[in-house]
This record gives sequence, structure tokens and C-alpha cells, in this order.
Amino acid sequence: MASESKLLGRAGNLTVLVLSIAVLVAAGLGARGAFARWQPAAATGQSSGRVLITSDPLAGLSPGVAKRLVLTLRNQDPWRRVTVRNVLVRDVATSNAKCLPAHGNLFYRQYSGPSFLLPAGATRQVTVIVGMPNTVGDACQRATFTLRYSAGTWFR
Repeated sequence: MASESKLLGRAGNLTVLVLSIAVLVAAGLGARGAFARWQPAAATGQSSGRVLITSDPLAGLSPGVAKRLVLTLRNQDPWRRVTVRNVLVRDVATSNAKCLPAHGNLFYRQYSGPSFLLPAGATRQVTVIVGMPNTVGDACQRATFTLRYSAGTWFR
């Protein structure tokens, strides 16, 4: 009898374990399905500072997705060269008041390359990564984020 009760106990534990795994897998697939129905957001940018920075609009942002954003930096001074120490991207507004421009809605991998010299009137491209964490709120669906670009510079 004791061995039969141990077998039933083990079988019961195994059943609970299998059911728990099944529930977790179903929940994970359900979450993935929810992301599949998520309506992508977008981003557009504006420059601030001595160096004009532009980019093409960024489309297809959704939970867990990171995209490359190519920034074009132009030294508008026709006589002086400028050293660019860093390039920063941040979100400053969205098209939906319920989707705040906050770190919880977008994340960035800023330009991490070395400082570089930008001759008078010249351009150069750098890349940053912009993405949405898996925890982004549904209010950000179809929202357009306004990004602000800036460069830490000094003239030579």
C-alpha cells in the first residue's frame, strides 16, 4: 500500500507540474499573439544645437522590437570645423496624450563611437538603436513619438 500511495503522490505531483507548464506555455503564446495584434508605432525627429541632425521616419515600433535609426549630422558652419563628442536621442512628445514620452515606452542605445571631426559644411552618418520594451502600454499603439536629437560639440 505504501508504495501505491507513493506512486499516486508522484503521479499527482507530475500532473500538477505538467499542468503548470501547460498554463505557462499557453500564457506565453497568448502574450505573443497579443503582440502580433499590436498596432505599430512610429517616430520622427527634430534637431537641436549647432549641428543639424536629421533622419528618415522610423516605422514599425512594437513591444520587444528594436530598430536602427540612421542620423545624418551636418555642420552648417561654412568656415569652421566642429568636433562631435557625442550624439543623443530622446523622446519629447507623442501623438497620444495617454502614451507618455518616457523611458518605459522607448529605449535607446545611443551612439557609442569615438569623437569625430566634421569639416565645415560636411555631413556624416551615425546609427542609434530605438526600441520598445515588452512592457509598453497599449496606449502607445499607432502613436508617433517625436524624438529630439542633439550633439555635444565644440568648434575648432
